[in-house]
Amino acid sequence: MTRPAAIRLTDLADPVFPEAAQPMREALAGYGATLQLAPDELLAVAKERTGLDNWGDPAFRERLDVLCAALREEADLSDVGVAVVFEQVVQNLVNRLRLEALIAAHPEID
Repeated sequence: MTRPAAIRLTDLADPVFPEAAQPMREALAGYGATLQLAPDELLAVAKERTGLDNWGDPAFRERLDVLCAALREEADLSDVGVAVVFEQVVQNLVNRLRLEALIAAHPEID
């Protein structure tokens, strides 16, 4: 078995995307431009998507605040980056809500 040829990525600082990806990137950028990486917004979206509101131990809020501040002030995200990160953080919050609901319904898990 032979190894495939090495791949060199030379555009990491300024990526070049195929033309076919442009409509998706434009849609993501449009979506990202409407979002705020703010804890209250992220929490509200996760709550809306699940219909749940038991967050469990509130200690995570301080870490969420720090993460959001760093993403806003240090990450230098494009609108596409904001959209991707927003959805990733919301999904983590959705998972937290679902896990808290599962533990509440089945305390024997704990």
